[in-house]
Amino acid sequence: MDATAILTLIKNHYIIATFVGVLAIGLTSQAVETLKVHIWYAVAIVSAGLIFAANGEILYFYAFCLGMATAFAEIISKFTDEPIKALSAPQAVLYHVLNGLVSSFALRILFLYSVPVTTLDKVKAVVIAGFGAMLLLRSKLFNVKVAGEDVSFGPEQIVKVFFRYMELAIDRLRAQARIQFVKATLDNIDFKAARAYTRTMLGAAQTLEDNDLKDIDKKLDEIAATPDSPQLKSYAMGFLLLNKMGEDVVARLFEEPQADWYIKAPEVSKGSGLISSFLPTKDLYYFAYGGDMFSKTLLKRLNWSTSDYARLKEMNPQRAILNGYSMAFDHPSQDGSSTANIQQELNSSVEGVLYKLPPSVLEFLDKANLGYMRREIEVASVDEKVTKPITAQAYISEERHSGLYPTQDYLNLLIQGARERGLSPEYINKLATTNTVTMARTASA
Repeated sequence: MDATAILTLIKNHYIIATFVGVLAIGLTSQAVETLKVHIWYAVAIVSAGLIFAANGEILYFYAFCLGMATAFAEIISKFTDEPIKALSAPQAVLYHVLNGLVSSFALRILFLYSVPVTTLDKVKAVVIAGFGAMLLLRSKLFNVKVAGEDVSFGPEQIVKVFFRYMELAIDRLRAQARIQFVKATLDNIDFKAARAYTRTMLGAAQTLEDNDLKDIDKKLDEIAATPDSPQLKSYAMGFLLLNKMGEDVVARLFEEPQADWYIKAPEVSKGSGLISSFLPTKDLYYFAYGGDMFSKTLLKRLNWSTSDYARLKEMNPQRAILNGYSMAFDHPSQDGSSTANIQQELNSSVEGVLYKLPPSVLEFLDKANLGYMRREIEVASVDEKVTKPITAQAYISEERHSGLYPTQDYLNLLIQGARERGLSPEYINKLATTNTVTMARTASA
């Protein structure tokens, strides 16, 4: 069908032709957006097929495809973690096309110097050209001594320079993607806490041999021995795992981090948009009656910096009263003093601060509150608009020793927190009259 016949067909069926044209443009645009650089591999192959077929030289197209296959094998052997993503560099496309053209050129040389007679001979010629083109390009014509070093002259020099350029270009693109992936996946992960789990899960890989596992153990030991921060160590572990296992495995390893892996309390992103504003949240109320009333103490226990103070406001701190309980400084510390605790007692009450926290932050506090167990209680808000009891979480210790007293430094933290959160003057005075013990210590509860 020539061009005139095609134009006549379009003119007679212009509605269908318009629909097909719009559909083709839409599908092409979608393919370009989805596949991005990878679409150019298809464009190169289709273009080569049309050009060679139009000239009646389909064998050259076969050699072109085999040449591209050799380039593909060479690239994936260099970038083993995510070989398919390494192909997204424009330089990789150019390298594939160059290999394909060289293979076609090699087939042309074979046809010039020998004329295959049978179909089998032609197939052999295509295979030799397709897979042997790189041998031709890697060949050396002669060597010359320059400053005591052998310098080769021939096609190899061009290929070596180009491949090095292509390799560096791809490596730069992959480095950016790898950095972004490792930072996102292992952010806030403590290397020491996650190492044992990570090493154990590598047993799921069937292609890792004993020597590979020994090499991983050796490198993990080297990472552990560095003076780097826990965060930098976890990043180093991420790159090590990425080289061995690829992105999918590493992402699966850390998709649900355990609470004790976190370096600091995780920041949970809040939903945005109209719909999310009407969805129920999973946040829990936390009733703090000890050092956590004071914002600086809570920030320290969450391992947050002072710049995260605004995040405490998002927790909506408010005054609350726990009725039927009294304050008891009877939880023993290692230095012989005590920290705050509560116990049931009729006609008594404990004032404190009510925070609204994501479950992951409370799980992090579980790790910080050694010796305490999180229990569910009911508190009363001092807000007159809130008439119903509020279900909250509180840390209570069952390890109680009588005759213990807090240090003055620790008691001062409670008083500062009570004043910061506006607890009643009577309750603050009651805290101030608590007996203390004199010793140097760091408050922790």
